[in-house]
Amino acid sequence: MGALAYRCGFSVFAWIFAAGCIGMIVLFFLPSAKEEGIDKAERIERAKRGNVVGASLTGLMVLIAIVAFATGMLSA
Repeated sequence: MGALAYRCGFSVFAWIFAAGCIGMIVLFFLPSAKEEGIDKAERIERAKRGNVVGASLTGLMVLIAIVAFATGMLSA
C-alpha cells in the first residue's frame, strides 16, 4: 500500500497499514499530488489531505488489531 501511495505523492508511512482493499479504493479516488499542471500550493494541499486520510485508515486498522488481540478474537 505504501508504494502505491508514494507513486501518488503521499507518505509511505501514513499509508503503510491503510486497511487493505478499502485503502486501495480510497487511494484510487484521491487526487494525485504528483499530477501535472497543478501549482505547488495545490500539490502540498493534496499531499496533506492524502496523508491525513492514510494515517487515519492506518490508525483505525492498528486500533482494530489491538482490540481484536485484547479480546481474544484472533485466538483459535
